[in-house]
Amino acid sequence: MTATRPAFTPVLMLFAAEAVITGLIYARLPDIKASGDLSNAAFGIVLVGIPIGNILGFILAPHAIGRFGLTRVSYLAVSVLGIVSLGLGFANTVPTLMVAFALLGFCLSHTEVSQNSMAGHVERTTGRRVMSRCHGGWSVGSIIGLLAGGALSQAAVPVALQSAGAAVVGATAAFLLARSLPHVSRHKLEAKGARLALRDRIPPVALLLLCLLPLGTLALEGIVRDWGAIFLRDDLGAAPFASTLLFVTVSTSMAVVRLSGDAILEWLGERTVVGGSIICASVGLLIVSVAPSLFVALVGAAITGVGVAVVYPVALSIAARRSDRPERDVATMSFICFVTLMASPTAVGFLSQAMGLRITFAVFATLSLFALLLLQVTGKRKEG
Repeated sequence: MTATRPAFTPVLMLFAAEAVITGLIYARLPDIKASGDLSNAAFGIVLVGIPIGNILGFILAPHAIGRFGLTRVSYLAVSVLGIVSLGLGFANTVPTLMVAFALLGFCLSHTEVSQNSMAGHVERTTGRRVMSRCHGGWSVGSIIGLLAGGALSQAAVPVALQSAGAAVVGATAAFLLARSLPHVSRHKLEAKGARLALRDRIPPVALLLLCLLPLGTLALEGIVRDWGAIFLRDDLGAAPFASTLLFVTVSTSMAVVRLSGDAILEWLGERTVVGGSIICASVGLLIVSVAPSLFVALVGAAITGVGVAVVYPVALSIAARRSDRPERDVATMSFICFVTLMASPTAVGFLSQAMGLRITFAVFATLSLFALLLLQVTGKRKEG
C-alpha cells in the first residue's frame, strides 16, 4: 500500500499551520524582550516558562488523546496555540511573561505529541517515509510566520494585534483540516502507550541512546530560533525585519533538505546522513558565532539549517518502528527532545550574560559534536 495524497497532505498542512503561529511568535521575541526592558539573563529566566509548560503538557497530552482522540487533539491543539499566543502581547513583566510562555509550552507539547504520532501512523499504515516531509512542511510554515512577523515588527505593529491574527490562523486551520485528517481508530491504545512512556521506571537503553542522539542539533535549532534575532539586532545592528533573517535562513535550508530528506535517506542511509548533519550543524553555528557581517551570519545559518534538518525526524521514525508500542516510544522521545529544544535557549541567556552571545554560540556548537559518539553506539545496535 502506498501513501495517498488524502492521508499525507492534511498532516503536512497541520505541521505547517502550527509552524506559522510559532514563527510569528519567535519573530517578535526581541520586541517582547524590549517591552519589559529585560537583560539577557532576565529573558533567559522568562524562557524557563516554556519547558515548564512542556513538562506538564507532555504528561497530560496522552490523557487528552485518550479522551478526545488523536485526530481531534491534533487539530484543536493548533487552534488553542493561536489563542494562547495572545498572552504574549499583553505580558511585560518577568512573572507574567513566564506564565504566558508556560502556556505556550503547554500547547506546543500537545501539538508535538499529536502531530508526530499522526505522521508515524501514516508511515506505519502506508509503508512509506513521510516524517521528514512533514517536518519540511513545518519549516515552510516557519518561514512564512517569521517573514510575516518580521514585516509586522518593522512596521511597529503591536504584538497583541499580531497575536490576534495568529489566533485566527489557528482557528481557520483547525476548521479546514478537521475532516480531512486520517482517522486513528485505536486512539485509546495509542494514548495508553504514550502514557506508559512517561511512567515506565527505566526506558530501554536503546531508546534512551536514541533520544540522546538528536539533542545536540535540537539545542542549536532552539538557540538560533530564540536568540538569532536578538544576536543580529544587538551584535550586528540589524534592523527589525533583517533580524528575523537568521532563523528564516535556517528554516529555508531545513525545508529544502526535509522535503527531499526521505529520498536522501533511502539513497545514503540513516547513519551517513545523520553523521554529516551533526557536523554541518556544528560548523554552521561556529560560522555564525564569528560572523563579522549579516551576510556571513546568514551563510552560517544556511549550513546550520542543513545540519539540523533531518536528525530529529530520523530519530522519530526509528522510535516509531523500533517496537510494538510506537506511540509510547514517540512520546518518550518527544518529551526528552522537546524539553531540550526549549530549555537550551534559557541556558544561553545565563551564559551570554557573562560571556556574550558569540562565545556562547561557539560553546554550544562544539558540544553538539559529542552526538557523533552516540551515533557510533546506536549505529552498532541498529542500522536504519
